[in-house]
Amino acid sequence: MKVQVYMLGLLVLSMVSCATKKTDPISLEFNELKTEVMDIHDVAMAEMGTIIQLKSELVAQADSVEVDSARVQLIQELTDAHDGMMIWMRDLSNDFSGEELLNGLPESLDGEEAKAQANRSLEKMKAQKVSAQAMNAKIQESISAAKEALGKQ
Repeated sequence: MKVQVYMLGLLVLSMVSCATKKTDPISLEFNELKTEVMDIHDVAMAEMGTIIQLKSELVAQADSVEVDSARVQLIQELTDAHDGMMIWMRDLSNDFSGEELLNGLPESLDGEEAKAQANRSLEKMKAQKVSAQAMNAKIQESISAAKEALGKQ
């Protein structure tokens, strides 16, 4: 009797282990990259208010003092950084469906076409990460330069 229970337990365990699919490596990498990209986005997005505030302070100073080409340049850099964020977000939404951005790729990819599409999405996400890093760097640099000019650092 004990042997039968033991054998039945092994059978059930083996069936369960065979039934569970492992996450496809492409999906896993995509989903990890997506999380990293969205983390970069969140850091950059949190600075949009700072950009607007610094621009208004620089504009106010430019109105009250002699027009300074350095201040005009800083205002333009802040504007470009803000615009860069908006362009990056538009490009991201053009590259991926809402489903991909919200939930990532499915854990299992059935068929060659699904794997090929997932590979294309993975390559796009790799490019988006590089783009997001550049966009965030531009934001941070423009904020730092503006704060320095305003004596806030």
